[in-house]
Amino acid sequence: AKCQAKYHPYTLAGFGLRDGENMERLWSYLGGFSSTTRYMSPENRQLVLTMGLDCYASKKFRKIGMLNIIMYLVL
Repeated sequence: AKCQAKYHPYTLAGFGLRDGENMERLWSYLGGFSSTTRYMSPENRQLVLTMGLDCYASKKFRKIGMLNIIMYLVL
């Protein structure tokens, strides 16, 4: 109990708590691939989903980078 209180995200600086919406957004994004990949072989399906996840991740990182640049310019 002591260690839980000591290392709980509420008590540590720099930790942000999430509401789970990021996973919902990811599943919503991947849902668009279901009709495309339905009749593919398992290997091709995995390749397409991997490429889709890579694209999703790169868009998120670019967005984070742009937000940092904007914050830097504003401050």
